[in-house]
Amino acid sequence: MKFMFPLFSPDDVVEAPPEEELSDLEILEPDDDKEDEETEDTETDEGDDREGDTEQKDKKQSEDEDTLIRVSYSDVKKEFPEFFKRFPQLKTAFFREQEFTKRFANLEDADEAIEAIESFRAVEDTVKAGNAAEFLDQVATISDRAVDRFANNFLPALFEKNQKAYFRVTAPLIRNVLAEVLEAGQENSNTNLQNAAMVVHQAIFRDDKYGKVPMGQRLAQPDPELTQERNEFYTGKHNELMFGVTKDIRSQLETEIAKSIDPTKSMRPGIKKLIMEKIVAEVDKEVSSDANHMNRIMSLWRRERQSKYSGRYKGSIVTAYLSRARTSIPSIRKRVRSEIMSSQVDEDRSRSEKVNRNTNVPSGSASRGTSRTISVTDARSKKLSDKDIIARS
Repeated sequence: MKFMFPLFSPDDVVEAPPEEELSDLEILEPDDDKEDEETEDTETDEGDDREGDTEQKDKKQSEDEDTLIRVSYSDVKKEFPEFFKRFPQLKTAFFREQEFTKRFANLEDADEAIEAIESFRAVEDTVKAGNAAEFLDQVATISDRAVDRFANNFLPALFEKNQKAYFRVTAPLIRNVLAEVLEAGQENSNTNLQNAAMVVHQAIFRDDKYGKVPMGQRLAQPDPELTQERNEFYTGKHNELMFGVTKDIRSQLETEIAKSIDPTKSMRPGIKKLIMEKIVAEVDKEVSSDANHMNRIMSLWRRERQSKYSGRYKGSIVTAYLSRARTSIPSIRKRVRSEIMSSQVDEDRSRSEKVNRNTNVPSGSASRGTSRTISVTDARSKKLSDKDIIARS
């Protein structure tokens, strides 16, 4: 053990005070006041220790509360069998959180990943467009010296990867240097310098096209007809995929809604169809207003676009939509069904009352569109013909 203070110091050598002589009685009966003081000191120390332990426990408890405790789906289901049946949306959230934690330790890491993806996509679009100036601006945002390091390594790497592209990039520079030499020879009437420039030019380029050329070449403009055909092709694939996604979502959504829309099997087909249409419309409205859900859907559609609408993420889009819709279906279905059934009952009651008013007409005020029974006695006493009986009935 290493002590942080000296065991002995010359300053400690002082004259010790004379010891008090104790009687036999004082030895056998120690001073109670001193014991009380020692007891109080001990209790104080123990109290301080307890306070310190309490603070440490509170601190540990606070740290434990900040730490996310992982639980398994099977444990929750075993303890609360009906939990995920009553709240099916939490089942999706449970497994989604598990997948999330496999990839990110916390939300900050996820935010950084999103920013990195957005930056990468911006650079990717710039590279595809061949916009070198914008690409260098993006490189400059990384570091002040990043552009210099990139420029130093670009031409050697280009020569190693693609020599044709290397010569295509460097040829204008060499042509312009030789053109400068040729102009200098002409200005100074230096025939040897002029001849040297032309010889080197012919040796490198195998032509006699002396003179300066633009350093950069403008990218060839795409053929408008070809671009239009390509856009129409991918628009068609997009629409076809969208139709398939919408059809699958509608089919599975109606199946989910129909589970409890008519539990007694007594609903008229027209009413059932009306309720179904309204529930579908309101569920779609609520799902579409969920910003977080729509961000996920748009992310999946961007992936589809990158895959040229191959349908690779079709199932994921359908599953994501239905997963969110299931959280809204129970409440919307209950409300819409109650509203429509109540209004239908009111309409039936009103129609029934109207029919009763039309049929309960006094005999002396029969009118067109009403009916009443003609007795045989009345027909004979009034000598009514068949035509009269039919007209009055």
